[in-house]
Amino acid sequence: MDVSASAHMPDTLEMPYRPDVFQILENPSLRSGQQPAVVMEGESYAVAGEPGEKPFTYRLGAPTCLAGDRLGDYSFAEPLSPGDELVFDDMAHYTMVKTTFFNGVPHPDIAVQKHDGSVETVRRFSYEDFEARLG
Repeated sequence: MDVSASAHMPDTLEMPYRPDVFQILENPSLRSGQQPAVVMEGESYAVAGEPGEKPFTYRLGAPTCLAGDRLGDYSFAEPLSPGDELVFDDMAHYTMVKTTFFNGVPHPDIAVQKHDGSVETVRRFSYEDFEARLG
């Protein structure tokens, strides 16, 4: 995954907090009633379950060298493949104030979805942001 519990979602390690995770579906007939807080037009979602609850169970982890840099075990309606996108819902608790660039893991863009459904990127992070935190 190109996300890190340590770098991007420290509340999943420190609290501990288990966010709802949604799979963006290829097969909309598997859609669940529960939807993420922000939905994109044309996408269908299914909330991930507890391990073993749905047919495909995965341990979600991150690419840093931190042994505990994992987000937990979740089960999904469809199998996951490289390039698939997952939605981690309700993750604003410490997302902006406690993030790090641990091991140079890049930060995601910050975007706002407006009432009309359009999305505006308000902040894009770069290598210079990482470098500035080094000292």
